[in-house]
Amino acid sequence: MDLLGVPNKLFYIFYNQLKRGNGNGLLFLATRPIHLLARK
Repeated sequence: MDLLGVPNKLFYIFYNQLKRGNGNGLLFLATRPIHLLARK
């Protein structure tokens, strides 16, 4: 099992989304669980 493979893939996808201008959408998806947890 390649432990570095998964984070590298996620970073690559994240970087490509940022280049396309979809960074705000990813930021929203990343922070949404935090907001949901903070509500409890």
